[in-house]
Amino acid sequence: MKRLLGLILLSAGLGCSDPVAPVTRIEYPLESYGGQALPAVLFVDFEVTVHVLSDVISLGSDSTFMEVAHLRAASPIDTVFTADTVSGTYSVSGSNLYLLMASAQTAYLKIDGNVLRQSFSGGELVYRRR
Repeated sequence: MKRLLGLILLSAGLGCSDPVAPVTRIEYPLESYGGQALPAVLFVDFEVTVHVLSDVISLGSDSTFMEVAHLRAASPIDTVFTADTVSGTYSVSGSNLYLLMASAQTAYLKIDGNVLRQSFSGGELVYRRR
């Protein structure tokens, strides 16, 4: 009987506070860079070639984002693997996605169904929703 009363009181107490909803995330992996499937050449500088191995933009239900890119820099004498992470907040206006980074820089992508597109001088970044 004491156990049942304890459960009733515990249930009543839990019902009094607002539960905090967990943050859900939607991921958009990079599908192509400048028309190239991954791994794609990001740039070549002298004898060093930098490839994008993967890149994922993750959008949270709390209006936060995180982008994680994995890169490979190869030269005739060495190969280095690295990860680059950027985070901040985002907003959506019509078919536009704006990423506001902690550094106060803003990136703009076009929303096209399950695809995000970002144009640049060398072509286009295409991210497809998982």
